[in-house]
Amino acid sequence: SKYNNLNRALVGIRDLMGVAWLIVRSKRTGVEES
Repeated sequence: SKYNNLNRALVGIRDLMGVAWLIVRSKRTGVEES
């Protein structure tokens, strides 16, 4: 159970990092385009 929670937390962190990177990239490209 503990291992399952740890694995789930790592996946969640990775997803949050990916989403944050996409948001930053989209904002950066949006500013450059406009």
